[in-house]
This record gives sequence, structure tokens and C-alpha cells, in this order.
Amino acid sequence: MKKIIFKLKKLKILKLLLGDNAEFVAEHQVLNGSVLFIGFIYLLTVILNYLSELSFIVTIINSIVTIVFAILYYFSRIKKLYSGIIVVFYLTIFCSLTIDCFFAAGLISSMPFFYLALICYIVFFSNGKYK
Repeated sequence: MKKIIFKLKKLKILKLLLGDNAEFVAEHQVLNGSVLFIGFIYLLTVILNYLSELSFIVTIINSIVTIVFAILYYFSRIKKLYSGIIVVFYLTIFCSLTIDCFFAAGLISSMPFFYLALICYIVFFSNGKYK
């Protein structure tokens, strides 16, 4: 019985974070989840960069990107915008990864593989003129 109650609570939290099936199509829910997850990862990156005293420029850039993702999540989840958000989402990710790659040892690191994952995301989850 406890497992069923836990699963129901977990499902309600996911509906709260990603949006209900009646309100959002699947692509919009994936966008909400992606923006929320990547924004959270960038927030952790900012904290870890600050604690490990890495480059101040990278910390500031990642802070700005975290704020941009918070704004994107607000417009996507609360204001229910999709078409304009997805373009800004892609541009923010590509620009931030390019800047991070430049300040994080360039092509020696594993950053270029993230570009492949982003291109796959664009191909599989975007629709219409954004594909």
C-alpha cells in the first residue's frame, strides 16, 4: 500500500513539474523536463565551479545560463509557450556549450559529444518548421 501511495505522489510531482497530459502535448512536456533538468544541472555547475574556485568567467556565464533556463521554464510551463521557447532553448544550449568548451580545454574534452546528443534531440522531438 505504501508503494502505491509513493507512486501516486511521484506522479503528481511529475505532473506539477512537466505539465498535465490534458494541457500539454508530449513534445511540450519533454521540453519542460529538458529545460528544468538542464537548468538544474547548470545550477549545480555554478555551485561546484564556485566551491572549486574555477574560472570566474565560466561561473558567471553558467550563472547567466541558469537564469535564462529559469526564465525559459517559466514561459514554457506557466505561460504555456512552445514555439518561441524551443528556438531560444536550442540557441542557449549551443552558445553555452561553445563557450564552456572554449574555456574548458577545447576539443581535448568530451564536449563535442554533447553536440551530437543535442542534434539528435532536435531531430527526434521537434516538429514542423523547427525540424
